[in-house]
Amino acid sequence: MNGNPGLIADGFMNGNPGLRADGFMNGNPGVERSSYVPSYDVSEALVGRTIYIEYNFYSGYWITPSDSYNGALSDVDDELIYVPKQRVRLEVEDCNEGYVCLRTRWNEDEESEDYYLQTGYYDVDFEKDSSPGSNARLNWHIYCTNGTEMDNCWICDKYYSQDYPNEYWNCLYGTAQSSLKADWNTDHPAEWFSWNIVTPTAVDAGFVETDTSPCNAAGHDVTVGLDLCVGVEINSSYIWQITSSVGRELENSIQLDIVNAGDSSQHSTEWAEQMNNSDVFQQEDCTRYNTIVENRKKMSLVQLEATYGPYLVKGSKFQLVSTNC
Repeated sequence: MNGNPGLIADGFMNGNPGLRADGFMNGNPGVERSSYVPSYDVSEALVGRTIYIEYNFYSGYWITPSDSYNGALSDVDDELIYVPKQRVRLEVEDCNEGYVCLRTRWNEDEESEDYYLQTGYYDVDFEKDSSPGSNARLNWHIYCTNGTEMDNCWICDKYYSQDYPNEYWNCLYGTAQSSLKADWNTDHPAEWFSWNIVTPTAVDAGFVETDTSPCNAAGHDVTVGLDLCVGVEINSSYIWQITSSVGRELENSIQLDIVNAGDSSQHSTEWAEQMNNSDVFQQEDCTRYNTIVENRKKMSLVQLEATYGPYLVKGSKFQLVSTNC
Protein backbone atom coordinates (compact mmCIF):
# COMPACT_ATOMS: atom_id res chain seq x y z
CA MET A 1 0.00 0.00 0.00
CA ASN A 2 1.39 3.38 -0.98
CA GLY A 3 1.58 5.36 2.28
CA ASN A 4 -1.04 8.09 2.60
CA PRO A 5 -3.53 8.69 -0.20
CA GLY A 6 -2.98 11.73 -2.32
CA LEU A 7 -4.67 13.60 -5.13
CA ILE A 8 -3.59 13.23 -8.73
CA ALA A 9 -2.64 16.64 -10.03
CA ASP A 10 -4.41 16.37 -13.37
CA GLY A 11 -7.45 14.54 -12.03
CA PHE A 12 -9.76 17.48 -11.27
CA MET A 13 -13.20 17.97 -12.72
CA ASN A 14 -16.16 20.09 -11.76
CA GLY A 15 -18.75 18.75 -9.34
CA ASN A 16 -20.06 18.76 -5.81
CA PRO A 17 -19.65 15.98 -3.25
CA GLY A 18 -22.52 13.55 -2.94
CA LEU A 19 -24.11 10.89 -5.11
CA ARG A 20 -23.31 10.70 -8.80
CA ALA A 21 -25.57 9.52 -11.57
CA ASP A 22 -23.29 6.54 -12.28
CA GLY A 23 -23.73 5.15 -8.78
CA PHE A 24 -20.50 6.44 -7.26
CA MET A 25 -20.03 8.65 -4.22
CA ASN A 26 -17.65 11.57 -4.15
CA GLY A 27 -15.06 11.40 -1.41
CA ASN A 28 -13.30 14.64 -2.30
CA PRO A 29 -15.07 16.75 -4.97
CA GLY A 30 -13.30 16.97 -8.30
CA VAL A 31 -10.94 13.99 -7.87
CA GLU A 32 -10.60 11.57 -10.75
CA ARG A 33 -13.00 8.62 -11.00
CA SER A 34 -10.79 6.19 -9.08
CA SER A 35 -11.17 8.24 -5.92
CA TYR A 36 -14.87 7.42 -5.67
CA VAL A 37 -16.50 4.43 -4.05
CA PRO A 38 -19.94 3.10 -5.02
CA SER A 39 -22.74 4.93 -3.27
CA TYR A 40 -24.80 2.08 -1.77
CA ASP A 41 -23.55 0.58 1.48
CA VAL A 42 -25.03 -2.93 1.49
CA SER A 43 -22.96 -4.21 4.42
CA GLU A 44 -25.74 -4.51 6.99
CA ALA A 45 -28.17 -5.95 4.45
CA LEU A 46 -25.83 -8.93 4.03
CA VAL A 47 -25.46 -9.75 7.73
CA GLY A 48 -26.29 -13.38 8.44
CA ARG A 49 -25.99 -14.45 4.81
CA THR A 50 -23.53 -16.68 3.03
CA ILE A 51 -22.12 -14.93 -0.01
CA TYR A 52 -19.82 -15.78 -2.92
CA ILE A 53 -17.47 -13.07 -4.24
CA GLU A 54 -16.15 -13.05 -7.81
CA TYR A 55 -13.44 -10.70 -9.07
CA ASN A 56 -14.79 -8.79 -12.06
CA PHE A 57 -11.31 -8.00 -13.39
CA TYR A 58 -10.63 -11.75 -13.72
CA SER A 59 -14.06 -13.23 -14.35
CA GLY A 60 -14.48 -16.73 -12.95
CA TYR A 61 -12.01 -16.16 -10.11
CA TRP A 62 -13.46 -16.12 -6.60
CA ILE A 63 -12.23 -15.13 -3.14
CA THR A 64 -11.08 -18.23 -1.24
CA PRO A 65 -8.58 -19.17 1.45
CA SER A 66 -5.52 -21.17 0.45
CA ASP A 67 -4.48 -24.33 2.31
CA SER A 68 -2.70 -22.10 4.85
CA TYR A 69 -5.54 -19.52 4.93
CA ASN A 70 -3.80 -16.96 2.75
CA GLY A 71 -6.21 -14.79 0.81
CA ALA A 72 -6.48 -16.12 -2.73
CA LEU A 73 -8.35 -15.96 -6.02
CA SER A 74 -9.44 -19.39 -7.26
CA ASP A 75 -10.72 -20.38 -10.68
CA VAL A 76 -14.12 -22.02 -10.00
CA ASP A 77 -16.98 -22.75 -12.41
CA ASP A 78 -20.18 -20.90 -11.52
CA GLU A 79 -21.99 -24.21 -11.01
CA LEU A 80 -19.43 -25.34 -8.43
CA ILE A 81 -19.17 -22.31 -6.15
CA TYR A 82 -21.64 -23.93 -3.73
CA VAL A 83 -19.46 -27.03 -3.30
CA PRO A 84 -17.86 -26.80 0.18
CA LYS A 85 -14.44 -28.07 -0.92
CA GLN A 86 -14.17 -25.22 -3.46
CA ARG A 87 -13.78 -22.84 -0.47
CA VAL A 88 -15.84 -19.99 -1.97
CA ARG A 89 -18.47 -19.75 0.79
CA LEU A 90 -18.19 -16.70 3.08
CA GLU A 91 -20.52 -15.85 5.93
CA VAL A 92 -21.19 -12.18 6.69
CA GLU A 93 -21.16 -11.32 10.39
CA ASP A 94 -22.21 -8.11 12.10
CA CYS A 95 -19.10 -6.40 13.46
CA ASN A 96 -20.78 -3.27 14.87
CA GLU A 97 -21.08 0.34 13.70
CA GLY A 98 -22.16 -0.73 10.21
CA TYR A 99 -19.08 -2.87 9.57
CA VAL A 100 -19.12 -6.55 8.70
CA CYS A 101 -16.63 -9.39 9.02
CA LEU A 102 -16.21 -12.04 6.34
CA ARG A 103 -15.73 -15.55 7.74
CA THR A 104 -14.71 -18.43 5.52
CA ARG A 105 -16.98 -21.45 5.85
CA TRP A 106 -14.31 -23.76 4.46
CA ASN A 107 -13.52 -26.53 6.94
CA GLU A 108 -15.91 -25.08 9.52
CA ASP A 109 -17.12 -28.57 10.42
CA GLU A 110 -13.54 -29.62 11.16
CA GLU A 111 -11.99 -26.39 12.52
CA SER A 112 -12.64 -25.31 16.10
CA GLU A 113 -11.63 -21.72 15.32
CA ASP A 114 -13.06 -19.13 12.92
CA TYR A 115 -11.01 -17.46 10.19
CA TYR A 116 -11.85 -13.96 8.93
CA LEU A 117 -10.66 -11.86 5.99
CA GLN A 118 -8.04 -9.45 7.35
CA THR A 119 -6.67 -6.34 5.69
CA GLY A 120 -2.91 -5.91 5.64
CA TYR A 121 -0.14 -3.59 4.47
CA TYR A 122 1.16 -6.03 1.84
CA ASP A 123 -1.54 -8.63 1.45
CA VAL A 124 -4.95 -9.76 2.65
CA ASP A 125 -5.30 -13.14 4.36
CA PHE A 126 -7.70 -15.07 6.56
CA GLU A 127 -6.79 -14.90 10.25
CA LYS A 128 -8.34 -16.69 13.22
CA ASP A 129 -10.04 -14.51 15.81
CA SER A 130 -12.61 -15.11 18.53
CA SER A 131 -13.72 -11.44 18.74
CA PRO A 132 -13.70 -10.11 15.17
CA GLY A 133 -15.83 -7.08 16.00
CA SER A 134 -13.03 -5.77 18.22
CA ASN A 135 -10.34 -6.14 15.55
CA ALA A 136 -10.45 -3.24 13.08
CA ARG A 137 -8.32 -5.22 10.59
CA LEU A 138 -11.23 -7.65 10.16
CA ASN A 139 -13.92 -4.99 9.69
CA TRP A 140 -15.15 -4.07 6.20
CA HIS A 141 -17.73 -2.00 4.39
CA ILE A 142 -19.26 -3.31 1.16
CA TYR A 143 -20.30 -0.60 -1.30
CA CYS A 144 -22.22 -1.30 -4.53
CA THR A 145 -23.31 0.86 -7.46
CA ASN A 146 -26.85 -0.46 -7.07
CA GLY A 147 -28.88 -1.10 -3.94
CA THR A 148 -30.24 -4.43 -5.16
CA GLU A 149 -27.89 -5.72 -7.87
CA MET A 150 -24.48 -6.51 -6.40
CA ASP A 151 -22.51 -7.05 -9.59
CA ASN A 152 -20.21 -4.04 -9.06
CA CYS A 153 -19.17 -3.76 -5.43
CA TRP A 154 -16.12 -2.53 -3.56
CA ILE A 155 -14.92 -4.03 -0.28
CA CYS A 156 -13.13 -1.40 1.81
CA ASP A 157 -11.52 -1.78 5.23
CA LYS A 158 -11.93 0.03 8.52
CA TYR A 159 -8.35 -0.19 9.79
CA TYR A 160 -6.77 2.18 7.26
CA SER A 161 -9.84 3.94 5.87
CA GLN A 162 -11.00 5.23 9.27
CA ASP A 163 -8.17 7.77 9.24
CA TYR A 164 -9.77 9.50 6.23
CA PRO A 165 -13.55 9.18 6.78
CA ASN A 166 -15.60 9.77 3.62
CA GLU A 167 -12.51 11.02 1.84
CA TYR A 168 -10.26 8.06 0.98
CA TRP A 169 -10.86 4.33 1.18
CA ASN A 170 -8.47 1.39 1.37
CA CYS A 171 -10.12 -1.32 -0.72
CA LEU A 172 -9.67 -4.93 -1.72
CA TYR A 173 -8.40 -6.04 -5.12
CA GLY A 174 -6.91 -9.14 -6.74
CA THR A 175 -3.63 -9.73 -8.55
CA ALA A 176 -2.48 -11.69 -11.59
CA GLN A 177 -0.72 -14.00 -9.11
CA SER A 178 -4.14 -14.92 -7.65
CA SER A 179 -3.48 -13.21 -4.34
CA LEU A 180 -5.52 -10.57 -2.50
CA LYS A 181 -4.29 -7.09 -1.66
CA ALA A 182 -5.73 -3.79 -0.44
CA ASP A 183 -4.73 -0.28 -1.43
CA TRP A 184 -6.01 3.28 -1.62
CA ASN A 185 -8.80 3.83 -4.10
CA THR A 186 -6.89 6.84 -5.50
CA ASP A 187 -3.90 4.72 -6.50
CA HIS A 188 -5.47 2.38 -9.07
CA PRO A 189 -8.19 2.34 -11.75
CA ALA A 190 -11.71 1.83 -10.47
CA GLU A 191 -12.09 -1.55 -12.20
CA TRP A 192 -9.34 -3.01 -9.98
CA PHE A 193 -11.68 -2.79 -6.99
CA SER A 194 -14.84 -4.20 -8.60
CA TRP A 195 -16.37 -7.43 -7.27
CA ASN A 196 -19.50 -9.40 -8.12
CA ILE A 197 -21.26 -10.62 -4.97
CA VAL A 198 -23.54 -13.61 -5.44
CA THR A 199 -26.15 -13.67 -2.68
CA PRO A 200 -28.53 -16.63 -2.99
CA THR A 201 -31.88 -16.39 -1.21
CA ALA A 202 -34.38 -19.02 -0.14
CA VAL A 203 -37.64 -19.06 -2.11
CA ASP A 204 -40.76 -20.80 -0.86
CA ALA A 205 -42.20 -23.21 -3.45
CA GLY A 206 -45.27 -24.00 -1.35
CA PHE A 207 -46.84 -27.45 -1.33
CA VAL A 208 -45.66 -29.35 -4.39
CA GLU A 209 -46.93 -32.70 -5.66
CA THR A 210 -44.01 -35.10 -5.20
CA ASP A 211 -45.65 -38.47 -5.77
CA THR A 212 -49.02 -39.77 -6.95
CA SER A 213 -50.67 -43.16 -7.20
CA PRO A 214 -52.20 -44.68 -10.33
CA CYS A 215 -55.96 -44.44 -10.71
CA ASN A 216 -57.59 -47.16 -8.63
CA ALA A 217 -59.71 -49.21 -11.02
CA ALA A 218 -59.83 -52.33 -8.85
CA GLY A 219 -63.48 -51.86 -7.88
CA HIS A 220 -62.60 -51.59 -4.19
CA ASP A 221 -60.27 -49.67 -1.87
CA VAL A 222 -56.58 -50.51 -2.17
CA THR A 223 -53.47 -49.67 -0.19
CA VAL A 224 -50.68 -47.99 -2.12
CA GLY A 225 -47.25 -46.75 -1.14
CA LEU A 226 -46.11 -43.21 -1.89
CA ASP A 227 -42.52 -42.00 -1.59
CA LEU A 228 -41.92 -39.33 1.04
CA CYS A 229 -38.44 -37.79 0.75
CA VAL A 230 -37.38 -35.35 3.47
CA GLY A 231 -34.15 -33.36 3.29
CA VAL A 232 -31.99 -31.69 0.67
CA GLU A 233 -31.70 -32.60 -3.00
CA ILE A 234 -29.02 -31.07 -5.25
CA ASN A 235 -30.10 -29.97 -8.72
CA SER A 236 -26.73 -30.05 -10.43
CA SER A 237 -24.77 -32.26 -12.80
CA TYR A 238 -22.10 -32.36 -10.07
CA ILE A 239 -23.20 -33.95 -6.79
CA TRP A 240 -21.63 -33.29 -3.40
CA GLN A 241 -22.40 -34.13 0.21
CA ILE A 242 -24.79 -32.06 2.29
CA THR A 243 -22.47 -31.31 5.19
CA SER A 244 -23.53 -29.86 8.53
CA SER A 245 -22.12 -26.54 7.32
CA VAL A 246 -24.31 -26.59 4.19
CA GLY A 247 -27.31 -27.54 6.31
CA ARG A 248 -26.77 -24.52 8.55
CA GLU A 249 -26.47 -22.27 5.51
CA LEU A 250 -29.79 -23.53 4.17
CA GLU A 251 -31.55 -23.32 7.52
CA ASN A 252 -30.32 -19.79 8.11
CA SER A 253 -31.44 -18.61 4.68
CA ILE A 254 -34.94 -20.05 5.10
CA GLN A 255 -35.12 -18.32 8.48
CA LEU A 256 -34.05 -14.98 6.99
CA ASP A 257 -35.96 -15.06 3.72
CA ILE A 258 -39.14 -16.98 4.55
CA VAL A 259 -39.77 -17.31 8.28
CA ASN A 260 -38.78 -13.77 9.23
CA ALA A 261 -40.91 -12.39 6.41
CA GLY A 262 -44.02 -13.52 8.30
CA ASP A 263 -45.94 -13.81 5.04
CA SER A 264 -48.65 -16.47 4.91
CA SER A 265 -48.37 -16.59 1.12
CA GLN A 266 -44.78 -17.81 1.62
CA HIS A 267 -45.87 -20.40 4.21
CA SER A 268 -43.80 -18.66 6.88
CA THR A 269 -45.66 -20.44 9.69
CA GLU A 270 -45.17 -23.87 8.16
CA TRP A 271 -41.46 -23.23 7.60
CA ALA A 272 -41.07 -21.94 11.16
CA GLU A 273 -42.23 -25.35 12.33
CA GLN A 274 -39.48 -26.97 10.25
CA MET A 275 -36.65 -25.03 11.92
CA ASN A 276 -36.37 -27.53 14.76
CA ASN A 277 -36.28 -30.56 12.47
CA SER A 278 -32.68 -31.37 11.62
CA ASP A 279 -33.74 -34.01 9.06
CA VAL A 280 -34.97 -31.22 6.76
CA PHE A 281 -31.45 -29.81 6.38
CA GLN A 282 -29.57 -33.04 5.78
CA GLN A 283 -29.10 -35.24 2.72
CA GLU A 284 -32.59 -36.33 1.68
CA ASP A 285 -33.85 -39.64 2.99
CA CYS A 286 -36.88 -41.40 1.48
CA THR A 287 -39.45 -43.64 3.13
CA ARG A 288 -42.53 -45.43 1.84
CA TYR A 289 -45.80 -43.99 3.13
CA ASN A 290 -48.77 -46.36 2.83
CA THR A 291 -52.24 -44.93 2.33
CA ILE A 292 -55.66 -46.18 1.28
CA VAL A 293 -56.97 -45.13 -2.13
CA GLU A 294 -60.71 -45.38 -2.74
CA ASN A 295 -62.14 -46.90 -5.91
CA ARG A 296 -62.04 -44.62 -8.98
CA LYS A 297 -59.71 -42.22 -7.19
CA LYS A 298 -56.00 -41.51 -7.07
CA MET A 299 -53.92 -40.16 -4.20
CA SER A 300 -51.25 -37.48 -4.41
CA LEU A 301 -48.66 -36.53 -1.82
CA VAL A 302 -48.00 -32.77 -1.76
CA GLN A 303 -45.05 -31.58 0.26
CA LEU A 304 -43.63 -28.30 1.55
CA GLU A 305 -40.58 -27.27 -0.50
CA ALA A 306 -38.18 -24.36 -0.93
CA THR A 307 -35.26 -23.60 -3.22
CA TYR A 308 -31.87 -22.02 -2.52
CA GLY A 309 -29.27 -21.84 -5.27
CA PRO A 310 -28.91 -25.42 -6.58
CA TYR A 311 -30.64 -26.88 -3.53
CA LEU A 312 -34.20 -28.18 -3.19
CA VAL A 313 -35.23 -28.37 0.47
CA LYS A 314 -38.04 -30.85 1.14
CA GLY A 315 -39.86 -30.32 4.40
CA SER A 316 -41.39 -33.00 6.58
CA LYS A 317 -44.82 -31.36 6.36
CA PHE A 318 -47.06 -32.92 3.71
CA GLN A 319 -50.69 -33.46 2.76
CA LEU A 320 -52.54 -36.27 1.03
CA VAL A 321 -54.94 -35.17 -1.69
CA SER A 322 -57.54 -37.55 -3.15
CA THR A 323 -59.01 -36.79 -6.60
CA ASN A 324 -61.43 -38.51 -8.93
CA CYS A 325 -60.07 -40.28 -11.97
